[in-house]
Amino acid sequence: MTTSRAAVLTGSAAFVVVGATAVTVAAFVGVAAPVLGGPVWGSTAVTAILSVLLVALVLGGRRSRPDLAAAATAAVGAVSVGLAVTDLQLFTRALDADRLDLFRPTTTASPVAGLGAVVLTAGHLALVVAGVLAVLALARPTFLDDPALDDPALDDPALDDPALDDPANPDRRPVLVAVGAVAAASSVALPAYVSADSVFLAPSVLGAPLPLALGYVLAALATLVVVAVAATSSRGDVLRGALLGIVLCVLLVCAPRLPAAAAAGDRIDVGPGTWAGLVGAAALLAAARPAAAPRDDRSDRRGPRPSRTRGPVPHVTAGLALLGSAILAGVGSLLPVLAADGPVPSPGGTAAVAVSSMVVAVVGVLLLLSEFAPAVRPAAPPILAAHVAVVAVVLQAVVLGVGVDGVRPGLGGWLLVVAVLVAVVAGIALAAAGATDRGASEGTATGPRDEPERPRPVHLLAWATAASIVVGSLLPARTVAGRVGGWVGTWPWGWDVWGRVVFAAVVVATTAILLRARRSRAVAAAVGTAIAAGGTAAAALLEGGTIGGAITGVGAIGAALLAGLLTRTDQ
Repeated sequence: MTTSRAAVLTGSAAFVVVGATAVTVAAFVGVAAPVLGGPVWGSTAVTAILSVLLVALVLGGRRSRPDLAAAATAAVGAVSVGLAVTDLQLFTRALDADRLDLFRPTTTASPVAGLGAVVLTAGHLALVVAGVLAVLALARPTFLDDPALDDPALDDPALDDPALDDPANPDRRPVLVAVGAVAAASSVALPAYVSADSVFLAPSVLGAPLPLALGYVLAALATLVVVAVAATSSRGDVLRGALLGIVLCVLLVCAPRLPAAAAAGDRIDVGPGTWAGLVGAAALLAAARPAAAPRDDRSDRRGPRPSRTRGPVPHVTAGLALLGSAILAGVGSLLPVLAADGPVPSPGGTAAVAVSSMVVAVVGVLLLLSEFAPAVRPAAPPILAAHVAVVAVVLQAVVLGVGVDGVRPGLGGWLLVVAVLVAVVAGIALAAAGATDRGASEGTATGPRDEPERPRPVHLLAWATAASIVVGSLLPARTVAGRVGGWVGTWPWGWDVWGRVVFAAVVVATTAILLRARRSRAVAAAVGTAIAAGGTAAAALLEGGTIGGAITGVGAIGAALLAGLLTRTDQ
């Protein structure tokens, strides 16, 4: 290991020690006052044990397994960004912080943040700094010129998984990673507690105050991003370290809730979010376990390890995530998305979500088949983005519905939220699969790769199509009860507007890529854009569409013409 990298890892480990200690000590200092009850000793003990495990993992692997320690620290730092934002709720209105493991609010006065809240926030920020340093250590090109590559200790079979190289030994890790990521991310979206108490309300993320909701959403996205990146890593220790870091983060959030709920009495119980987090942690821990089957032939271990790739794992991960998002959204569209004591009208858009889910499911299945995955992958990003935009329309109705007294999200609404989170994993995995495809094509090329020079009419049609879809996505796409729906001119943007903005950004990126891609990939990307734009336009027009939906439909026609033109001009 080089001296500079060792120094960065040492600094990162020091911040981990400081952060873990602060998170544990915060309960003893006093997070808020006045309170009905202080920290639950069982919860504090669980936090202390998990903090010790984190410190032991980082310090123990700093020299012998630096990649594992750095990846675990980077994962903890990424999730700690969201946790630090949730700590801000202690300073704005501690009563709504829902930290039953730290204090039980009283009915006589609203608690005010104490010194322990400052210590807790500082601890999470220290973990964020540790994560940044760990990322810098991982980003250094030490595996290209590091003298440690000559260390015989690196020949330990535990450093690599035989399943990555042995086609006769199938790797089940993608399934465990996908299940664990979905469960871990959904643990922050689902209620942490089920409460009948008049003071401790424990709302879901959709009904939580802004710091709490924003922090948990950031933590969920960080979990998905870290898991997706780790699943596409070619270095076994990076994969295992990132997964172990996520496991510890999820356990630090969810495990202390068990003794806290047990000590709170009969009116408060553990919620589905806590159980989902524990299930996700178990799945990710199983995925982080090294493969048991050893290699018989170790003579090739000293080969050019940096150039080795994981083969079809990015495509499999993307396919599983697409299929999971489609199933969740499809089932959610069939179940009530809103619930109340009386009758609740069903919001529009659920039929479009069901149709979109079937299309996305087909794409996901094709990505799981190695014969079709490289050809289908360029068409998947715009289709996935359109799927998210269609689901976001229904989620916006859920957000508006929960603002009415007595109305709460139904099971279908929760499934749609999780479907969007899984779609984020699919998007990251698709990006990794694209890099894998490009690397494979360049590696098999017999000469230098020449980018195709396409005629000016192709460029004009491509950008005109993209402009039509972008303009149509930014304008009002539908009318709701005779009133124009949300668009970019209204602030704050709702879920529906954010979904269309993301879709427009993906279309622009896809257009820029297809103009420089080879013919087969360019045609696939154009076909995917046509399907995606046509689907969103049809969904808007069938439900009281406005000018925005019509313009998007024109863009869909342009994308179809572009696919045909690319086929003819590149022959």
